[in-house]
Amino acid sequence: MSRASEPRGPVATVRHHAREHSGALFAFLARGWASGAGLVLVLLATTRLSPAEQGYFFTFQTLLFFQFFLELGFAVVLTQFVAHEWAHLHLDGGRVEGDPMARARLAGMVRLARRWYAGASAGFLILGAPAGALFFARRGEGGVEWLAPWLALCVA
Repeated sequence: MSRASEPRGPVATVRHHAREHSGALFAFLARGWASGAGLVLVLLATTRLSPAEQGYFFTFQTLLFFQFFLELGFAVVLTQFVAHEWAHLHLDGGRVEGDPMARARLAGMVRLARRWYAGASAGFLILGAPAGALFFARRGEGGVEWLAPWLALCVA
């Protein structure tokens, strides 16, 4: 890029870099949104819920963290493999076109991802829902309706 075609001013510079690096920008914005939403959620939970409800809320969050272990970082690996194959592919009228081998590998990854996430979801529902219900039934504090929210969370 020549000096004459470089953007002038801070707003033009930001726009230029946003166009050039849109993938990184969206990833950054998603992380920022998740961080901000998490802070707002903690603020609301600590100011709007009773101490007993806070206990359930944060215990739900901790138990849901175990769902992350069922995933085993598969999304990160999947993203890398899809990005590698996408270098040989493109969209044409809503259809994936390009190298037939890359298309076949991409289709195989999509099938694997569907199976993996269906199995992980079913495993969490089958194991996590009863384990959580048993945990809360034995250690729970009275006066808080926890069963329906717990089951809804497990199904979601």
